Amino acid sequence: MTGICGWSHPSGNHSADQGVLQSMQRLLPPLQKISEEASLESCAGCSQGISTGSLHRSDTLLVLVDGHPRFAQEQPPENRAATIAALYQSHDLKFVEHVTGTFAVAIVDVKRKRTVLAVDRTGTQPLAYNVMSNAVVFGSTGTSVYAHPQVERGIDQQSIFNYIYFHMIPSPRTIFKAVSKLPPAHMLVVEDGKSILSRYWLPDYTRASINSLNGKFLNTLGRAVDRAADTQASGAFLSGGLDSSTVCGLLQKQRKGKTDVFTIGFAQEGYDELEYARLAADHFGLNLTSYYITPEDVLNAIPEVAKAYDEPFGNSSAVPTLVCARMAKSHGVDTLLAGDGGDELFGGNERYATQKLFGYYNYMPKLVDKALMRPFFFRDSVKKKSSGFQHKVRRYIEQASMDMPERTQNYNLLHLMGADAVFGAQFLSSVDADEPRRLLRAEYWQDGIPDQLERLLFMDNKFTLADNDLRKVNRMCSLAGVQVKYPMLDDEMVSFSNSIPSNVKLKGQELRSYFKNEARSFLPAEIINKTKQGFGLPFGEWLKLDPALSSHVHGNIQSLRNREIFAPEFVDDLIDKHENQHAAYYGSLVWVMAMLEEWLAQHNLSV
Repeated sequence: MTGICGWSHPSGNHSADQGVLQSMQRLLPPLQKISEEASLESCAGCSQGISTGSLHRSDTLLVLVDGHPRFAQEQPPENRAATIAALYQSHDLKFVEHVTGTFAVAIVDVKRKRTVLAVDRTGTQPLAYNVMSNAVVFGSTGTSVYAHPQVERGIDQQSIFNYIYFHMIPSPRTIFKAVSKLPPAHMLVVEDGKSILSRYWLPDYTRASINSLNGKFLNTLGRAVDRAADTQASGAFLSGGLDSSTVCGLLQKQRKGKTDVFTIGFAQEGYDELEYARLAADHFGLNLTSYYITPEDVLNAIPEVAKAYDEPFGNSSAVPTLVCARMAKSHGVDTLLAGDGGDELFGGNERYATQKLFGYYNYMPKLVDKALMRPFFFRDSVKKKSSGFQHKVRRYIEQASMDMPERTQNYNLLHLMGADAVFGAQFLSSVDADEPRRLLRAEYWQDGIPDQLERLLFMDNKFTLADNDLRKVNRMCSLAGVQVKYPMLDDEMVSFSNSIPSNVKLKGQELRSYFKNEARSFLPAEIINKTKQGFGLPFGEWLKLDPALSSHVHGNIQSLRNREIFAPEFVDDLIDKHENQHAAYYGSLVWVMAMLEEWLAQHNLSV
């Protein structure tokens, strides 16, 4: 990840303020080698990264691009921004239809007094912005936009609520009330005093025949790996799961020497996957470097991780990701391939099978449901039961009768405990408690998506990937000083996935049925049959065992308590439940809250 920032102001000359541009630039991600700047009469911009070609200026256009865009006719890296400028001049706003790969683009068209912002289809490259009439401030981070003196000050309380709900802040909001970020596959056009945000791309679900899919998966992913691993100094994350093992194996196929791969272990039962990473390394002949992360590593990383993000971020696996990326950097690796995206393309999360089971209830005749099932299983005597067959059937009917996608949030703590029990009354009165569910519904019910599984995958491509996993890996790799690329999210792979019928991706209750069948002759059987874990951090357990970690985290929780966001009795109850009930489940929310406080403290901001 590199970075761009700048502004346009058609009605005034703000291009001369070099100090503002430098203040914004300092808040871009730290991975940089080359900086390019340019200004016109009514705009200014800066790009920084690892190569030239991310900025283009003519008499009437200023174009900045972040990431690794690809074009129908392959262009050298130094022509990225110039190529996008030419496409814009030829195709106007439809230029984006001719760009694939990963990118964030800002175009200031001085002649038309128009500013155009766009991000790639998977939202891999972020772009934040602020609009004031026709004036636009933009940047790869929300903090870089917020650094512009004309952007309104203030923290967005709704975003804090959404952060607790999702453990991150999903687009289009940011933590700053006057700053937004582009969702995946979206374009913003600001012209004539109007700003229009629109989705420019939706997947094509034209299905292939089952027979035509046989043998295509590894070849397609192999081409994506080849495109991503464009230098010999490329290595890969290896968790030992399906995605990373397959990517690492295909990367090794194109190499003469051993490929450098990196993994993290945890000395905690139920979390460590090093045996699978070693199995994959032995199977493919990879050069595996591993490290067992400790509670001390977590404690030392907490301030650094919080400071590195441009808004609160509550995914605790950011810490092992950072440790792993730094290990790669110390071994001379400048680009890491990551396996993110396989679950969301090929149906790998347990909830997909669970929701499929609930969906079967829709086939129950309404008369049978009304006259037989509900009278029998919702009797008072059954409602009093907390176990047994009748209790399970009643719970199944209750959950199957819920609307989608709200049903996927059954175990969200805000639903289990109630928002009014979690937040202080004054804070809660200032937010819309239903907004997170509206965001989920808006994504889930997009037109043109053929069935429940594809709707879940589409929704997760935004909330799980773009808003969470990709932000986690991007920022931690940038902090470590390495690039990261995602072969699973290559445009060819995404299109290929969307051509696979849902009953092939998820056959019965078998997750990733197609993926597994295609990989059986490539991967060890133990990896194909293992359960999913990844780099999940045993934070909840370590918090109970390590005094130093506990002291820091509980200090954060008490400081957060003084900000009057949460109900005091909820904070006490959460700590008690973490200590005495379920350390992993309640520990995840303790981490989310502690990192909110850490972020506010590191950035010297108040609510």
